[in-house]
Amino acid sequence: MTKMMRAFVMTGAKEGSIQNLPCFAPEPGDAVVQTAATAICTTERRIFAGSLKVSYPVIGGHEVSGIVVETPDDSSNLKVGDKVVLDAINRCGFCYHCIRGHSNLCEKAYNTERQGYRIVGGGFGQFVTISTKRVFGYWGDIGPEEAALSEPLACCVHSVKRSRIQFGDVVVVVGAGTMGILHVLLTKMMGAQVLVLDINKDRLSMARAIGADWVADVSEEDPVAVVADRSDGRKADAVFVAASTRSAGESALQMVGTRGQVIFFASTHPPERLDVPWNLLHDREVSLLGSVGKSEEDFREAVALLSNGLINVRPLVSKIISLPELDWELSEHLCGPVQRVVVRQDGS
Repeated sequence: MTKMMRAFVMTGAKEGSIQNLPCFAPEPGDAVVQTAATAICTTERRIFAGSLKVSYPVIGGHEVSGIVVETPDDSSNLKVGDKVVLDAINRCGFCYHCIRGHSNLCEKAYNTERQGYRIVGGGFGQFVTISTKRVFGYWGDIGPEEAALSEPLACCVHSVKRSRIQFGDVVVVVGAGTMGILHVLLTKMMGAQVLVLDINKDRLSMARAIGADWVADVSEEDPVAVVADRSDGRKADAVFVAASTRSAGESALQMVGTRGQVIFFASTHPPERLDVPWNLLHDREVSLLGSVGKSEEDFREAVALLSNGLINVRPLVSKIISLPELDWELSEHLCGPVQRVVVRQDGS
């Protein structure tokens, strides 16, 4: 008998419902994972809102933890009952970027389709059918909610590794949402002095609580002056832009110091353009970098950081909801609350 599952399916802009579907049959090399917890990313919020163009119907949820319920054969190291997290965005392994070792830029990252449904992770369903190559076991004292944050942590690991941070550097993180906070945790591990900028006082309070050296409300203070003051006039060695506004990118260009780097982590929807002073790059050897997604190694490192208790992401779980509450959550909140909302599955 075919296993059935409940899944929240986005059928159009601002349209979605829970549907009863057959569990997607595993292909050779696939495992079936029963979902335990799925964090809601801005990607799913944008798909639901219609601002991120994909073909519907979509089953989202790419920040996923769960339990293995079916493995393909004895060649896999996975066992039924293993606690796992999913590297849920596709890596084809064959495109130009995958072959060059940059699978975070896979040309078919969002091309996964099963039985007519576009799968963007699939964690909004009770079961996820996925290649064993993208299933990672976790251990230690973390729960499924924290484990689900392996994926956003891995993206921030990739971002920080793109930089040239050294001990004692001055780092600015623009934006204190989930991704900004994860940048704070990682750059503090790298020995940096970290300043966090935002306009949300609750987010700034969290940034201070988890270890930021300074925080500043940019609606009340001049961020460029604050950075200059905190760096003895040198400005920042690295600026991570984790806020999706043009003003965030423009202020980053003003805050970066000689031979510094600006890492554009956040994307903008709709797309924005920046006016970059040519001589900022030439005279001061400033580097502008982008960062998107994560590699398999970034994901492995993130899982190890969480499993070994080196980073605590529990404070980033703002709210836990059930699958039937997901429609309301996506309808009411384009950007989510202070940090991550996590959907818990009941397994029925």
